[in-house]
Amino acid sequence: MAGKSQAIERLQRARDAIPALKALRRGSPEFDKWRRNAQVAIADTFEASPSHVEDFTDISFTLGIWTSDTPDSAFQEAYVQGLERAESVLQSMVEEIEEYWEDESESLAGAEENSMRPPQPTSDVFVTTRRRRPWLASSRSLA
Repeated sequence: MAGKSQAIERLQRARDAIPALKALRRGSPEFDKWRRNAQVAIADTFEASPSHVEDFTDISFTLGIWTSDTPDSAFQEAYVQGLERAESVLQSMVEEIEEYWEDESESLAGAEENSMRPPQPTSDVFVTTRRRRPWLASSRSLA
């Protein structure tokens, strides 16, 4: 998992690329590269939460329904609207990290503090029984 500042930087980089992508035609190789890179950054950043990746991959960058009469401009508009939704989702993720993740200095101090503490005794309890269960007996004991 990336540290707080690295996670924010990755997601902001993906978000900051969106204005340039809006100027491109839908289906460009640059868009495909950006989309994959953003998805990988989200997956690495929120590795314990697949819902973050789903939030991103659920964004549509094309029309859901069209006919042969649908103009190309409608497809381009859907592409741009998808980018605007992606920008909003990425910004929300950045804000989540800023608000809810521990600062790196705090987590390092906590790790140092924990490494200096003596190990705490555990309270594990193990229970056994001496009752024999005939259905679990070995073949030697049945002979």
